[in-house]
Amino acid sequence: MGIFTPLVRLVKVFVAGERYRTIRGSTISAHTMIINKFCQGFKLTNKTRQNLIRTARDNGKKLGLLD
Repeated sequence: MGIFTPLVRLVKVFVAGERYRTIRGSTISAHTMIINKFCQGFKLTNKTRQNLIRTARDNGKKLGLLD
């Protein structure tokens, strides 16, 4: 369970359908931008960046946040 899992699940209960998907998509996009800036700041390779994004996606799936 991640640090934001309770918040995401709470939002999912109160925000239905398309609105939830829009919020989720915006949040995922922002998270990806943060990963990109982190990798640029530390001069990490594109492969490392892709692995970080893939790991974030896989963790989100395991936690049920990408339903």
